[in-house]
Amino acid sequence: MSYCQISPFGAHCIAEGLRENSSLQKLDISVNELFDNGAIAICNCLKNNFTLRELNISFNKITNTGAKEIAKAIKASNNLCTLNISGNHMTSEGIILFLCTIQTTSALKSLFIQFNNVTSSGFLEISEYIKGANLSLEIYLTWNDVIHHGLVAIQINSHFFNVHPQSELKAANVSGETSLNWPVLFVNDTNYAVELISTCLKDNCTLTKLDLLRIKIASEEAKKIAEVLEVNKTLQKLDISLQCIDDEGAMAIGESLKNNTTLQDLSIAISNNGIVTFLRTIEKNTGLVKLDLSSIWILPSSGEIVNALTSYLCNNATLQELNLSSTRFYEFEKIAEALHINTTLQKLIISYNHCHHWGRVIGNLLQNNRTLLELDVSNCNIGKDVEEISKGLEVNNSLQSLNISHNYLQDVGINCLREGLKVNSALQKLDLTENFIVKEGSMLIGMVIIQFNTTLQQLNVSQTLLTCEAMEAIGKYLRGNSSLLDISMSRCGITSDGAKHIAEAIELNTTLKKLDISYNRLVDAGAISIANSLKCNNTIQELNLSSTAFFNTGAEQIAEAVCVNKILQKLDVSHNSIDDRGVTAISECLKKNFTLQDLNISCTRVTNLAANKFAEVLQVNTSLHTLNLFQEAFFNALTFNMIILRAVHFNRFIMNLELPNTLHAVEVREEIEYINQERTRQGVHALCTNMDVKYLINDYTKLYSVCGKLSYL
Repeated sequence: MSYCQISPFGAHCIAEGLRENSSLQKLDISVNELFDNGAIAICNCLKNNFTLRELNISFNKITNTGAKEIAKAIKASNNLCTLNISGNHMTSEGIILFLCTIQTTSALKSLFIQFNNVTSSGFLEISEYIKGANLSLEIYLTWNDVIHHGLVAIQINSHFFNVHPQSELKAANVSGETSLNWPVLFVNDTNYAVELISTCLKDNCTLTKLDLLRIKIASEEAKKIAEVLEVNKTLQKLDISLQCIDDEGAMAIGESLKNNTTLQDLSIAISNNGIVTFLRTIEKNTGLVKLDLSSIWILPSSGEIVNALTSYLCNNATLQELNLSSTRFYEFEKIAEALHINTTLQKLIISYNHCHHWGRVIGNLLQNNRTLLELDVSNCNIGKDVEEISKGLEVNNSLQSLNISHNYLQDVGINCLREGLKVNSALQKLDLTENFIVKEGSMLIGMVIIQFNTTLQQLNVSQTLLTCEAMEAIGKYLRGNSSLLDISMSRCGITSDGAKHIAEAIELNTTLKKLDISYNRLVDAGAISIANSLKCNNTIQELNLSSTAFFNTGAEQIAEAVCVNKILQKLDVSHNSIDDRGVTAISECLKKNFTLQDLNISCTRVTNLAANKFAEVLQVNTSLHTLNLFQEAFFNALTFNMIILRAVHFNRFIMNLELPNTLHAVEVREEIEYINQERTRQGVHALCTNMDVKYLINDYTKLYSVCGKLSYL
């Protein structure tokens, strides 16, 4: 009964009804004009009501006086679990009095007091009270008139709340948390925030991950973090990237890591002067396994940094992953030479850098290093300078993953790679996305990579022009290939004729598990070819046909194939020109298919007729876990959503559900809440949907409540 202009007199009438009612479990009378008198009347009736579990009296102009009487009534109630008194005129004094009154109640589990008149000093008072109180409920306090000190006090001083800026302040014991995320909130009061965090973490014995990504950390703050690293024995991952820590701060953190053996993953951003000091001090560290320096912009004249990093790689014996992406390295030759000596590094990311003679440098690295398993050199403008890399691949027997995408290799570059890929016996994953490969190069992909290489398991050639002749070659050699498990050919200009060649290969191939041919123009003929091949194929588990321009006829043939196929687990037919006829055919096949787990049929032209068909399916199908029915523009979305959700009442297997956006999201969300309450009672996993945050709103009060549930906005 929200937005009904209910007065105190109306509230008294509702209270009389509640005294006699013996079935109501949830009551929402938010955004009315109850004032203290009306709210007290409704809460007093709870003494004689034994069924109501949730009460929402938010935005009703309730003051501290009303809060005191409400608390007395709540204390006498033995069944109310959730109370929402957000958006009223309560101050910290009223809230403390309220908490003090209900302290001994055992029923109340969740209390919402957002959007009240709590100031920063009021938060400090609440924090001090909570410190000594014995409260066993979740309290939501955000969106009050608070500045940084108050929020930090709640988080650190009380050891009680878990703060996520722009999100709900939810009750949680920090000493029991395994992750603490601290984004942009304290930019204007960084020193105080970091000091409080460090004080807390010195005594904490369970925290494993700390994210200070967007806090402005200077020298003093870095020293506080260093003090934590010296004594803390549980922290495993620390992110202080997107900073500019100076020489003094870098030295402090580096010194603290000399004897720290628990921190394994560090992302850090340091000034050009500070990085030299930092690298020299952590040479003997024996705990770090992963180091991310991608936030550092190294100047071309910074020879000292290159020398420091070279020395670190030569002397360190534990680092397994190094990220130097976007660091503007120009002297990578020395780093590569250090990796000839290093015997522990397994993953190297040097993408988005532009070095002279990249091919020669990487080629020498591959020829001399025997421990590197993954190498990412995407977006490095390698171009035709790839022949040396090919020579390195000929002799290297350790590298398992190579990302050389977005490098403008063209046909000439693929021709240079030919010999290396033909004889290499270690590479399992190769990414050649967007390298301006056209006719000759695309032919070589089929003739060389697929035909001769016998170890490659994942191949991505997306955004490559695959002509009909190239698809014929790929199809021909794919038939006999026994190593490829995953091939992606998205945005490759594949036509229905090209799809026919790949379909013929699928019929005979016995190893391929994942096929992505999305964003191509297959039309109905191509979709039919793929569908026919699925009837014979016994290995493909994931198929992506999104945005392939087929219509109802193609959808019907795919549905027929899904009826027969007993292997496929994931199917994406979104963004195609199919309406109720095609969608109904696909839904009907799910009455017979009990292996498909993930279906994406979003952004099609469906109506409520399709919703009714899916509703029938959801009552009998027990295999589908994820269903995407999202539509960008849908006239009658509320009815569509309610049809689907009522069917989900009878289906306990759907875990993820995407629905069309609707202006009437409140009704939909209430239905979802009811479903999840039933699932909780039955011990079944909750239903996750896009309706939690993705819906259109025309009321600011509701907008605030939505923003209150976002981690970032």
